[in-house]
Amino acid sequence: MITVLGAMAAPARLRILQALCEGEQTVSALLARQPISQPNLSQHLANLYRSGIVDKRRAGTSIYYRFAASEQGRLTQRICGLLPRP
Repeated sequence: MITVLGAMAAPARLRILQALCEGEQTVSALLARQPISQPNLSQHLANLYRSGIVDKRRAGTSIYYRFAASEQGRLTQRICGLLPRP
């Protein structure tokens, strides 16, 4: 639970997680919704991936992110569902 709350403590990661509440997203789609640079977004996504909160898959040249099936991913998804949409 500490991992999940820590991930949500950063405003940029919280916005990423809120976007993922709507379903799987490409990096490009996430970037269009974030007031941050692509390298910064990639760092946040890498942090969420290492934490077991999100999972990713590649399809052609696109990388898609979604909530992981792990305990951390499921917990984050439930918490995000309670938050107001941006």
